[in-house]
Amino acid sequence: MMRNWIAMLAMLAFALPAPALASMAPARHVNDFDCAVSYWLHGAVQVAEQQAALERASLAFGQYLFVEEAIFYDVDDPAVVERWELVVAEGKARGQRIKQGQETVDNLKSDLAVCEARYGFAQSGEQ
Repeated sequence: MMRNWIAMLAMLAFALPAPALASMAPARHVNDFDCAVSYWLHGAVQVAEQQAALERASLAFGQYLFVEEAIFYDVDDPAVVERWELVVAEGKARGQRIKQGQETVDNLKSDLAVCEARYGFAQSGEQ
């Protein structure tokens, strides 16, 4: 019985075109930290949308601090400043990976879409 499943999976894999296989791959998990980084990078690149992107990065960062780190968002707290610097550093690193072709802009757009839905911006149409 196990051989039948393996044979069926193999046949299915060869029968599907490559894009269909890619869409079957598990989606990357995007957490609050990832959203803060993605929004920060979007604001750094899209200057016209910088204010909104930074507001969203701040929202995601606050969620990250509270949920993952159990820290309240206090801009005077050195721990908060240190973690924000990690967001900026990762945003710059991700920008470099995109520039060097190690990551695609589509990955960033996909992450931003996940973040928009996560925080309810996609439903409200808020810009």
